[in-house]
Amino acid sequence: MVLVGVVGLAGVVRRRGATALVLWVPVVVVTLSVLASYGNPRFNAIAHPVLAIGVAWVVVWLLARRADRRATVGP
Repeated sequence: MVLVGVVGLAGVVRRRGATALVLWVPVVVVTLSVLASYGNPRFNAIAHPVLAIGVAWVVVWLLARRADRRATVGP
């Protein structure tokens, strides 16, 4: 979920611009807290909804890409 979520968040930021950078704040906060507390997963729940947004963006992008391929190839 982390890898796909981060890729999705990068795509959202690339598509939406600086207004979507606010989505990175929870991910950065969790990363810093995990680094500071030697891997304590206590604050991971903060980043899960944001990573789910990133995963959803990747799924929508893949489905749109698949639909575009079908539209160009034909029946």
